[in-house]
Formats: sequence, C-alpha cells, structure tokens
Amino acid sequence: MRSRLVAGNWKMHGSLAANRRLLEVLKSGLHAAAAVEAGPLIFLSGAIGWAENGPLRGPAGLSPEGRGAVERLGGDRPAAAAQAWGALDSMRETLEAAGLSLRDLVKLTLYLQDLEDFQAFDAVCRALVPGDPPALSLVQIPQPGPTPEIRLCIEGIAWRP
Repeated sequence: MRSRLVAGNWKMHGSLAANRRLLEVLKSGLHAAAAVEAGPLIFLSGAIGWAENGPLRGPAGLSPEGRGAVERLGGDRPAAAAQAWGALDSMRETLEAAGLSLRDLVKLTLYLQDLEDFQAFDAVCRALVPGDPPALSLVQIPQPGPTPEIRLCIEGIAWRP
C-alpha cells in the first residue's frame, strides 16, 4: 500500500533572481509529495536549506537552537552547516507529521556541490540524528538545488518499526 503523507517540503519563501523560471515552478508546487509511505518505508523527497530570503548562507535565518549548533559545528563552512541543519530540520518536520523522528532514518543520500562541505554536514547530522547512523550515499554534483548558492540536498528513507 502506498500513501501520500504531506506536501510541505516543496514550499519556498522569498524571491530570488537566479533561475527565475525554475523558482516559479517550485513556488507553484510540484506534483510530488514531501514523503510517501510504502509498507514500512517512508521515502522523503530531497530537502534543501532555505531561509525567508533564499538559500541559507549561515546561521542567520535558523531557529535559536539551529543558530547555536551551526555556530558551534560549522567550522569554516557555515553555509553548508546551515543548509544541512535546515534540510534535516525540514525532514524532521515531515517525519514528525508521519509519527516518526530522525532516529527512524535508515538511509540518506547526500548530494554535495563541494566535497569539502562533507565535514560540516557530518557534524550537523551527528547532532540531529541520534543513535545508530543511517546508511549514506554521497554524490557530488555541480548544482544540487535550483540556485548556485545551494550547497547540498538530502534525500532520506525512514522505516516505521
């Protein structure tokens, strides 16, 4: 049995000059769910870190908890750490809507623009995903999101025990 869970991940806030046509498509909504449940598995669509005015470029625009964590964990990669926090926080909201948590993740696929950002992602992931880590695939691509400022995109699979 397959069921649509929620459609929240595809909303964007603010406006950006780059890739205006793609952004208009994203704003109008895609024919895609933020997550789909198939049996005990929940497949999460790709999540990216957004603030009110576009891609997260650092801790500003995050919750106080996120700001503190990114300042502590981001090192010399604050944009990557902030986007990782924002993307994982979006995934957390989607999973909570399904009655699950980040602890239920069994697989992540990380699309990175720059492999040097991996340590920032890893530090944030360790802070947000408690317990045993999920399996991880890492893919380097030139532009993981709709604008060049997007440094990473995260997809996930969770398991409902």
